[in-house]
Amino acid sequence: MKKIILILFAICLTNSCVNDSEDYHEDQKKPYQIPSQYLFSQAEKSLVDKLVTPNFNRNVFRFLQQYWTETTYYTEVKYDFENRKVTQNFWNGLYLDVLGNLNDSKKIIEAEQPKITATANEIISFNKIKINKLAIIELLNVYTYQILVDTYGNIPYSEAGFPLENINPKYDDAETIYIDLITRTEKAIDNLDISEASFGKADFLYGGNITKWKKFGNSLLIKLGIALADQNLTLSTQAVNKGFLGGAILSNDDNAKFNYDSNSPNFNPLYDNLFASNRNDFVAADTFVNYLNKLNDPRREVYFQLYNEKDKNGNIISSYYKGGKFGSPGNTIRNSSKIGLFAYTSTTPGILFEASEINFYLAEAAARNSGYIVTGAENYYNNAITASFEFWNVPIGNYLSTVPYNASNWKESIGMQAWIALYNRIESWNTKRRLDYPILHVSSSSVLPEVPVRFRYPIDERTVNSANYSQAAAAIGKDDYNIKIFWDKY
Repeated sequence: MKKIILILFAICLTNSCVNDSEDYHEDQKKPYQIPSQYLFSQAEKSLVDKLVTPNFNRNVFRFLQQYWTETTYYTEVKYDFENRKVTQNFWNGLYLDVLGNLNDSKKIIEAEQPKITATANEIISFNKIKINKLAIIELLNVYTYQILVDTYGNIPYSEAGFPLENINPKYDDAETIYIDLITRTEKAIDNLDISEASFGKADFLYGGNITKWKKFGNSLLIKLGIALADQNLTLSTQAVNKGFLGGAILSNDDNAKFNYDSNSPNFNPLYDNLFASNRNDFVAADTFVNYLNKLNDPRREVYFQLYNEKDKNGNIISSYYKGGKFGSPGNTIRNSSKIGLFAYTSTTPGILFEASEINFYLAEAAARNSGYIVTGAENYYNNAITASFEFWNVPIGNYLSTVPYNASNWKESIGMQAWIALYNRIESWNTKRRLDYPILHVSSSSVLPEVPVRFRYPIDERTVNSANYSQAAAAIGKDDYNIKIFWDKY
């Protein structure tokens, strides 16, 4: 609670936190209510924090994709997520800190009224701004629900927004949720009016820029649609085509980027966990580094730090990128490459959407070809890789010629390059599950026979919401880490 208060206080300082309501001075006996924009700001920050943090109690996607391995604790790289309640913490973080704040902000905005003295034009403008705000909240709701579905499968959805009325919500079918999320996204995009304002400075992603939020919405349509490519081709092509025609995030200038600052508690969670906490828990995993070394990929220089091999006198005799053996004890900061300096920088931004990601989705749509209007898979593939190099500020040189697009095995081409480009992004897990590249294997010490393809439901759901949990587990076959999400067909 203390941290939340500090964050909200920081937001107030940043945005000149005052109550500009017309009746503020008329009735100061009314109970204090946090303004809607600060709840929205907190939801944005919470969402990015949950997806960026390397804290192994809250987010373990870097182990699922075998980007990193551990040096102090080894339960997570063994895929033993039960001890630290990883699945519980991720679930709670998205439902409570993100969806909860978005829901509260929405309720306040819906109840807001224009000033009593407002002119007719001012009332029209007020209502349009209100609609813009609600549409943006809706897009973040959809984004968050997709993450939950992609992580767990069937989840509480239709009853999830009413915790006081129903503390034991039912679980909805995952595919049914996806269908509704696409409808909600389309409606939210249509409701956005670029001629009016929205949250302004309280919007840490786009500063209230509605044109960019439209691109966010269209990118979300593409993301939702491409996930359904093997499950529901008709809906997939509908969503991807509409998002593509509407204009999506194809340039890094339009990335959905949360700019952290240098002051606690608003610096990047990577910095918090790797530097400010004075911990050395993570190093590069050999699974990933070996592949980067094979390609001589220039992005190694920002993804990781050089390992210095020394002689018995402590003199450096060679420097190169070295991964610790994934899932095995014995890895240390001294015998493996450390994580890149970006993780030790407080202001490194957090990303919800980036150009590389959307270009890869469009490359996939063009490669599939069945009903998608997108053409030129190789072009989007090259654009995606180029955008990644630009994002990390690394010269691309002749790299594209070393990893040419292979139309006969486009899943491998796109899957392997997306694995590299979406480093530090949870979306890489989705691409891997959909395209089956890269091919990853568990360590000999793993508690699971395969790399997880979903999370188990939280312990609290199994005990407190047991009846609905049991129905949900039965509906997907079994509550296990190797049960595929509905769209993961192959």
